[in-house]
Amino acid sequence: MWVSSETHEEYCKGGASRETLEIALLETLRALGPGDDKPDRVRAGFLTKVIHVKERMLAREEEITGEWLTEERMKNKHGWGKYLVFC
Repeated sequence: MWVSSETHEEYCKGGASRETLEIALLETLRALGPGDDKPDRVRAGFLTKVIHVKERMLAREEEITGEWLTEERMKNKHGWGKYLVFC
């Protein structure tokens, strides 16, 4: 098999797992350029890229989003008092 059974199962699951693998393959092919048809180079690049793409997607999911609030909005919107605001 060209990839591990784990990678094969992830692809068969579909959804986000498949999308991650497809992104990794496309990025690998783009990095290698046209005409690079050596299977070993493509495989090694793909397996390395899968790790990088998974880490990038995980970091994106873990990104914390928030909103900027003035002290007045914190008080009105969330009911926070003056002493609960940290400077």
